[in-house]
Amino acid sequence: RHIDIRYLPAIVPEESQNETTHVVRNELQSRIDKITTMIDNGVIDQESSEGRCGASCPWTPFMM
Repeated sequence: RHIDIRYLPAIVPEESQNETTHVVRNELQSRIDKITTMIDNGVIDQESSEGRCGASCPWTPFMM
């Protein structure tokens, strides 16, 4: 069974939504920075040699 992520904000109590957003955003940015560093250092290739990853739809995070 797949979970529709559009409903996830509803499970976070309203008084914690801003705090949760900042924690998630910081964690995502940390992971993006780590991957970017690995690509820059040549540890991993930027382009996949296998082409598509097999995902049924593209997912692109938007960071402000």
